Amino acid sequence: MITAFYKQKPTMDTPYRELVIQHKNGWRVRLSGGTKWGRENAKELKVVPARDFEDAKAVFDKIFAELQEEGWKAYSPYEPW
Repeated sequence: MITAFYKQKPTMDTPYRELVIQHKNGWRVRLSGGTKWGRENAKELKVVPARDFEDAKAVFDKIFAELQEEGWKAYSPYEPW
């Protein structure tokens, strides 16, 4: 699972966050972000280990809600600008 977030209309190199559930050497939820687009330019902000997918999904949902409370909007390529 992966979701990108923005606070202002996404244009080249605007602030963003990326929330990901990963299963590489165990389950974890990773939050990264920055202002320069591209995974290679992202700064890791938080990593939370999880026991299994259900645990990772609960962590993902919690961080997702926290980001929304901070004013971040989930990005959708289908959103009309």
